[in-house]
Amino acid sequence: MRNLMLSVALVLVTGLADISTRAVAAGPDEEGETARQAQRGFERVTVFGQFRLLKNGNEVKLGEGFFSNVAALRLYRPEDQEDFTGRVEEDGEFAFKLAPGEYYLMSITFKHQGETIEPETNYVINVSPGIEAAYIGTITLETTFGGGYHGMKGSFDRFIVSNECAADCNRRMADLGIAGAPMEVALPQWQEQVALHD
Repeated sequence: MRNLMLSVALVLVTGLADISTRAVAAGPDEEGETARQAQRGFERVTVFGQFRLLKNGNEVKLGEGFFSNVAALRLYRPEDQEDFTGRVEEDGEFAFKLAPGEYYLMSITFKHQGETIEPETNYVINVSPGIEAAYIGTITLETTFGGGYHGMKGSFDRFIVSNECAADCNRRMADLGIAGAPMEVALPQWQEQVALHD
């Protein structure tokens, strides 16, 4: 009986030693994979560019000064339903940290005589993984505003996207502290809306 109990105890101790040896051997790899998964899951790309607002042919100063106008871009990522609104800084420049993926530029908001105006857009922006920065160009909104018998009237004439990376990217990336980092030009693409009929 004593030999049987000793044999059982020896088998248990050997089994536990084997399990703990495998756990120690596998531990760093598993921890490394967990860290890599977490890093992939929380990877963010610096998405930067500029927004210009023209009213009746004149450029509107953007920023937070007394005579400035506040503007913001609203982005939506369908993959995980992330809804993000990023503020446009002084001189119309912006930089946001976003996860890689496909984003809809839903709208761009600005103020006109104290009223918030929010024209919708049909732009799609693709932010690739494995890079540190994505330049999405200069987005210009041309508008016309005027007074009439029934009050203020306005129209959104057109959006224009221009690639000014050759002149702006190196300076902007240096300002953002990511000079020389892997980057791409990811200009927004206009998507035509298709009417669905039954």
